[in-house]
Amino acid sequence: MASRRRDPITELGSLFTGARRGTGAFTSLLDGWLEAVLATGRVHASTATEIVEQIREWGIYLTQHALAKWPIAVARGEICSVPHMGRDGRLSSCDAAAVVQCDCCGRPCCLAHCRIDYTASAICGVCVAGARATTRGRGPGPGPRRASEETDASKLAAAFRTLKLRPGATVDEVKRRYKSLVVKHNADAPQSEASRKKNTERLQRLNAAYELLRTHFQEKAA
Repeated sequence: MASRRRDPITELGSLFTGARRGTGAFTSLLDGWLEAVLATGRVHASTATEIVEQIREWGIYLTQHALAKWPIAVARGEICSVPHMGRDGRLSSCDAAAVVQCDCCGRPCCLAHCRIDYTASAICGVCVAGARATTRGRGPGPGPRRASEETDASKLAAAFRTLKLRPGATVDEVKRRYKSLVVKHNADAPQSEASRKKNTERLQRLNAAYELLRTHFQEKAA
């Protein structure tokens, strides 16, 4: 008789349930970490023990909230829509299953491309990059190079959305979509003044997005 496959959320629950009982893999990891920290002689035993308890409680609270929230998002069957900059400098789309939705923009995302708090709520990488960009130069941050890379990735993602394309679309796809949208929103065609104004604004956004992506592809090809 074939064994029944366990749900990943249930597996997560089992992991931290063991932590609550003081058993299981998670507790073993914590105990190993505590032993390694104490071996350095740089941290007082009471301080290290307190940190371990904080981590243990964090895991328990995270699981309780995740068991209530994450199955709802997983049941939608969505794919992570957070673009990310790869090591080769190219913007890529993620094909992992979405586990959460961003609290800020509502974008579905996997656990690798978001920040999770102990209530199992998430903020996606795009929103994090945007927040860092607005606060750059005012307090501690990821450093100029990292902040610049994250800002560029956020801008490129927005440009792809403006052209209604997935992140990582090819240069030919960008050109074709840009041309079709320019024709669709032609401000010189017969139309009411209200429509002309809206189409003029759309064309400005389309032109800005296209120029950004065109420059991006030219720099990659150089």
